[in-house]
Amino acid sequence: MSSINREQIESLVVRLLYSLLFFLLLRLSWVLLVVLAVMQFLYRVLNANEPHPGLQGFGLQLAQWYQQATGYVLGASEAKAWPLADWPANPLADEQDSAKDSVQDS
Repeated sequence: MSSINREQIESLVVRLLYSLLFFLLLRLSWVLLVVLAVMQFLYRVLNANEPHPGLQGFGLQLAQWYQQATGYVLGASEAKAWPLADWPANPLADEQDSAKDSVQDS
């Protein structure tokens, strides 16, 4: 087994600190997930089962962030998630923009 030098130890300590930060944020994200799910459910009840597009988009962004954060914590990726990187883009933004444009054109 090879020995670990000082630079590698420092790198592992930094990774541990980032992982602890992401672990804390992942725990908090579950509370946010519950709140968003309840809000989306209530919105659908009041609006003929139509989902709120903003909540849909943010939910997908949260899912992408969750994937990024867990990938880093589990060592599957070296890429850091928000707040150390940009927040994921909304995959529904293009659809929502074209829907707004078609409504305005009518």
